[in-house]
Amino acid sequence: MSKVVDAVLSLSGTPAYGLVGLLAAGEAAAFVGLFLPGEAALLLGGVLASQGRVSLPVMIAVAVVAAIVGDSIGYEVGRRGGPALKRSRLGRVVGADRWAKGEAFLERRGGPAVFLGRWVGLLRALVPSLAGMGRMPYRRFLVWNALGGLLWASTVVLIGYAAGAQYKRVEQLFGRASLLVGLVTVVLGGAFLLARSVARHPAAWRARIGRLGAVPPLPALRLRFDRQLAFLARRLDTAQALGLTLTIGLATVIAAGGAFAVVLEDALNGDGVAGLDRPVLRFLASHRDDEATAIARVVTFLGGVPFVVLVTAAITAYLWSRSRRSALVLAASVLGSGIITGAIKHLVARDRPALPLAIDAAEKAYSFPSGHSLNSMALYGALSYLAVQYLPTWRSRTYVVTGLLATAVAVAFSRLYLGYHWVSDVLASWTLAALWLATVITADRVLAERVARRVSDQVGDAHADHVYVP
Repeated sequence: MSKVVDAVLSLSGTPAYGLVGLLAAGEAAAFVGLFLPGEAALLLGGVLASQGRVSLPVMIAVAVVAAIVGDSIGYEVGRRGGPALKRSRLGRVVGADRWAKGEAFLERRGGPAVFLGRWVGLLRALVPSLAGMGRMPYRRFLVWNALGGLLWASTVVLIGYAAGAQYKRVEQLFGRASLLVGLVTVVLGGAFLLARSVARHPAAWRARIGRLGAVPPLPALRLRFDRQLAFLARRLDTAQALGLTLTIGLATVIAAGGAFAVVLEDALNGDGVAGLDRPVLRFLASHRDDEATAIARVVTFLGGVPFVVLVTAAITAYLWSRSRRSALVLAASVLGSGIITGAIKHLVARDRPALPLAIDAAEKAYSFPSGHSLNSMALYGALSYLAVQYLPTWRSRTYVVTGLLATAVAVAFSRLYLGYHWVSDVLASWTLAALWLATVITADRVLAERVARRVSDQVGDAHADHVYVP
């Protein structure tokens, strides 16, 4: 193991890309991961990038491609080798217990096991071959393989890049940390699947909840708190003008306002989350390079006033002839965020980071909150809201909303990377964006529900006027 580490760390350029890619691909393709965990090679690739011996973007690309190709080869090995692979000399080296654990995990999780297995060393080496043995359709396997490879490989390389000389300590902790990431992913995935099931089968879930409500002592509690439960039900009733939509909107506004108050207090006092400001910027400043800086400057432009105003004006003009309400939602979201930014900047009057934490002294305005972060989140958040309403399929909505929100997050990170804002500036911007978007969207939904109810009542009255009475 130490010889492999020394060999990787002694390389630079194309040979380094080749060796790291070979080790990452060989993890599942040739069961190398049973003896050399794949994250070790990728961590070392990130370390080389931190030393300037390879390019970080290129190393991430190599790692992602190698991870996806390696698992695809492992799948093909399992599909062609089948049960004979387990009986081979290599299969006996793996051991019956390891094969059994991999099979049980794949049987329980199906396709997502390919994604989740990336985060556990043993499963990362065995699940692709087991998927091939089980004749999982390759298209299904490839989707989960590509998602897992993209997230896992890029994450590990970036961790190695950030760790630098401390990679050995990170390597010791990564196994447990990656398992935690996997568990968090399972929890979030389970919550998503539950929410989707409730949305698709509301009648079945109401029946289940009704049966649950008959289990003692719930009936007695329901009678005891009948008035309170009735009030709560009215607040969550979609048929009520002041029901679910307004309740969720107000709750979001209150939560976002409270979060902003906490961040503001910390920024003024220099404690709490503001304690991260200088350490984070020092770290980012010490890891800047020309390529990443050029990318950050392009990304930060996507949240600048000229770009945001131009995009907002163009899309608002396009929507005006088709849906004035949608055009007003977008315009109000961006215009309001700009007013909020200017007002709070002058009220707080916080100075920006100075050299050498900042990459240059080009930015002169006040720092708190980050205008780029607030305006971009308002723009891309409002576009996400409109995309959910108008795009025809769940897949298209998922891709578009993910891309829009990821762009907003990237803009915020670029402000930190370039040293133009403190961490607390960005956090404050996100809480303000959430507060303002919740206000605009809640107003829009309440108005839309009232209009729809009025139209429904008019249609009902017109129908009643034409009913023949003998």
